[in-house]
Amino acid sequence: MTYTDQYYTGADGTLYFLSAQDHADAERQTLGLPQADWTPITSAQVASILSPALTVSSAQAEQVTKLKAACQNALLSGFTSTVLSTNNFYPSQDSDQRNLQSAVSASQGQDSSWSTLLWCQLNGTWSLEPHTAAEVQLVNTAWVAFRTQTQQKYASLLAEVNATDIIEVVQATNW
Repeated sequence: MTYTDQYYTGADGTLYFLSAQDHADAERQTLGLPQADWTPITSAQVASILSPALTVSSAQAEQVTKLKAACQNALLSGFTSTVLSTNNFYPSQDSDQRNLQSAVSASQGQDSSWSTLLWCQLNGTWSLEPHTAAEVQLVNTAWVAFRTQTQQKYASLLAEVNATDIIEVVQATNW
């Protein structure tokens, strides 16, 4: 007997595949394959099982996950402030945010002679630079503005994703 490759679904919906050789071996060894509750299916049915149709809600969920990751990456990528010069760049990883908040707390009520060191990039070079209490406050203000702007962008993009029922529009909404 001549056999062909064939996909089957079991009674529980499990997908099975038997090659032509598997069929021949199963018959020769009397293995009872395919099982009686397996139903042969077409290649189109296999494709729909392996690559189910994308729904609007699944596209939205996938895009929200991508946007959330992009927002998180943006928040951790650092921010600029003109406190010490026209182009200072400050890091914003979790530890950097904690360090800045600690400096802000310590700067409260300090006189003009007080200073602390903050990491920043000046003219392309990273270094610990002294910042007065007022400068620390200004760096924090720049951080809060950057964070708020980034979060607003995220919220706006989420609203776009959730406002449409067109998969292509959902997928085209990117950071």
